[in-house]
Amino acid sequence: MQNYNSCIFCGNKGPYHSVEHIIPEGLGNDNLILKEKVCDKCNQYFGSKIENYVLKSTPIGFWRSYLRIVGKGRKLSDFKTGNTKKKGRLPRYHSANDSFCLKCHRDGFTSIDLSEEHISKISSDNNASLKVVLTPYMLSMMGRFLLKIGIELLCYNGIDVTSNKRFYQARKFSRYGNFKELWPIFHYNNGNLSDLVKNGEDNLGIFQEIFCYQFNIFEYTDYIILSLQVGIDVFSVCIDEQYPSPNMEKCFPHDLHILYYSPDQINPL
Repeated sequence: MQNYNSCIFCGNKGPYHSVEHIIPEGLGNDNLILKEKVCDKCNQYFGSKIENYVLKSTPIGFWRSYLRIVGKGRKLSDFKTGNTKKKGRLPRYHSANDSFCLKCHRDGFTSIDLSEEHISKISSDNNASLKVVLTPYMLSMMGRFLLKIGIELLCYNGIDVTSNKRFYQARKFSRYGNFKELWPIFHYNNGNLSDLVKNGEDNLGIFQEIFCYQFNIFEYTDYIILSLQVGIDVFSVCIDEQYPSPNMEKCFPHDLHILYYSPDQINPL
């Protein structure tokens, strides 16, 4: 059994020189933090390997760039997606995926870099669109990102996540991943684009409010669920059960999608 001085992810007893941001600074969080619960090694790993990818190359990264959310060091971030045949144990390539880059500029504008092929296609078809395909690798990283947030929120709320066996698989998956199977993500849309940016005026002048994110961690029957909304996308995971009962879907809106690849789809014979 681990004690309260052990890292909630790896079990090592520190060191704890760094502060863990439960929601990444890259999404605008600067005050929801954990101290002496996540060791320096795990903190650095989540920041460089998980959060860096999710905040730049997944739908969460798209909204971060689209909404021009200022992160650590007051920096803006570009969103870049596209096919890569980089080798790995989880597939990153999909033939239907489009390559493009959404760039944020300091002058307040956002531009998009497209290939000549895509420019020609859009010029000749008003209904043309760009596709971002959620590959097994992308879903794995997003699942680990969400579980990490969920485990840390439980710890922040005073729940002993280290000695409670119901959280063991989530802690292990978020820190080390699993190259044979994914952790299902539940997705739906909430709100409209017009809700995300609001302009106003007060005695100091004109201002603009930008919706960055919101989260909720709640119990439904016997499950603990984390939901994170960025933009109009809401992503949820069940923290204490990798494969919850289908009845759990009742706590979500009717347009729910389950983002998942079966082990056979990930590793075909």
